[in-house]
Amino acid sequence: MLALGNMLSAGVKECLARIGVFERIGEVLGFKKVPARVKEAAVYLLRALVEAGGDCSLAQGLLPKLVLSLWDSSIPLLKDTLSCLILLLRLPAVPTLTQTISSAAVKTLLSHAAGDDEELCELALMCLVNLTCADDVFAETVVGVGGLEAIRKVTVAGTNAQVSSVCTLLINLVVSDPAVISALTELRLYPEILRLIKTRSVDVLEKLVLVLQSTLLKGSEEQLKPLISDLLGTTLNLLNVKDCLLYTSPSPRDRQKSRMPSSACKKKKKKKK
Repeated sequence: MLALGNMLSAGVKECLARIGVFERIGEVLGFKKVPARVKEAAVYLLRALVEAGGDCSLAQGLLPKLVLSLWDSSIPLLKDTLSCLILLLRLPAVPTLTQTISSAAVKTLLSHAAGDDEELCELALMCLVNLTCADDVFAETVVGVGGLEAIRKVTVAGTNAQVSSVCTLLINLVVSDPAVISALTELRLYPEILRLIKTRSVDVLEKLVLVLQSTLLKGSEEQLKPLISDLLGTTLNLLNVKDCLLYTSPSPRDRQKSRMPSSACKKKKKKKK
């Protein structure tokens, strides 16, 4: 399989398609009890096909089988699978490809995104970003499978690269389905974004501001009222503002009295004498 992947020219791919090689690769990916090295070779072949500008219909036929590898316990195979998925989701016929990805697969991607392996987390986030960018339906799917909690976890504790990807994902979710704003407000994600602004790099800071901007542009009046109140309270806490002194214009009685300190008033009276 590795040798096949290295010789994938346009003519070779056509010949392989005629003899049903790609269907056999799909069968290998679909079997549960298959050695990890065989699956890794199959994923490598599919990636080579896509990178070489392969026929989208062939890739589409293999995608449902490839998604099954998301439940594999082999970390190297998982990373290869996610890298291949990212390439597939960038193909011209993405809307057709996304129809083969179930809510269970999205839930698995979210669990990998909130995991401890940084590389695996970033790859899963990139998959989710491409999915939500390609098809608005996935915004509802992410919410439906409880994905916002995983997104909040990565936002609070992730690396700069992870937070940057999460911000892109959040923007896609808010633009695709503004109802997400209410759910994010209940999770108190926006105050966390404000706190992150003080500690993150400049690149991430720009992404965080874009999340707030897209929320304010897409949110309804009912959604924004509790959100703005929450953000204001968080801002005051961040600025360590405990008591707010309100300035008012002086009363007529105040005008008659001197506002200078008592010691200064005594010195002034002595000079007059």
